[in-house]
Amino acid sequence: MYNLPPWLCMKRKYIMMSILIKGPKQPGNDIDVYFQLLMDDLQTLWNTGVEVWDADKREYFTLRAMLLCTIQDLPALGNTSGQTVKGFKACVTCMENTMSLRLKNYRKVVYMGHRRFLPIRHRYRRWKRPFNGNTETGVKPRRLSGIELFKKVNDVNVVLGKGQKKKGKMSLRIGRRDQYSGTYHIGRT
Repeated sequence: MYNLPPWLCMKRKYIMMSILIKGPKQPGNDIDVYFQLLMDDLQTLWNTGVEVWDADKREYFTLRAMLLCTIQDLPALGNTSGQTVKGFKACVTCMENTMSLRLKNYRKVVYMGHRRFLPIRHRYRRWKRPFNGNTETGVKPRRLSGIELFKKVNDVNVVLGKGQKKKGKMSLRIGRRDQYSGTYHIGRT
């Protein structure tokens, strides 16, 4: 659709949406069940291609394709990329350089340091009162190269799907205490 003029590329009949998962019972971390067929098709289109008829030239050609981009919300980004999108290191851009702060009275994690992405001489960097009472002197985090990212995820063990469920008698166990709400998590074994 990128070959189409701008007034046509976003029309309904030209948009190709391979997967749309919605609703309150979305699969969460088990989204790979939906991706398996898409991945098989993409591997075929990338590696060997598919013979397709060109009506304009009246001949067959080998079509090859790749996934260019996806549009998703933040929780889906975490589920598909394997990155954390909750807690103290939740920024997918900053990663371990995320500037976060836990609000004591509200039991929430907030993310500060957003002004460091502004140009060095931007006026908001000098403002104290509307923000956290400090001026911003930091610089935005450096983007990691592909090699650096690969080194970070090289030894990650990914388990796809829901896995095998244990059979037999089901009992309840009391798990860890949640640090924010003070309640205990109850799980099944």
